[in-house]
Amino acid sequence: MLITIKETARRLGWHRTTVWRRAQSDPSFPTVVYIGPKSPRINSDELDRWISKSKALNSDFMYVSPDLLQGKARGPQRRSRIAAA
Repeated sequence: MLITIKETARRLGWHRTTVWRRAQSDPSFPTVVYIGPKSPRINSDELDRWISKSKALNSDFMYVSPDLLQGKARGPQRRSRIAAA
């Protein structure tokens, strides 16, 4: 299945720009395929294999859960100065 760059970024916990930079600089990253003039996609199976390999090779590879990105599992929040006064 082909997924958008936005969906790829969501799965990795990265920004879309980071996905593009990685696609250009890392030959092991899944290939970007265009299904139309302005429709880049990435094969989700290749992406899953790449994530598995990256986790195995790099212990510092960081996968961020989509729940964290949506703010559902945040840690303690700092109080603002206004609230503290």
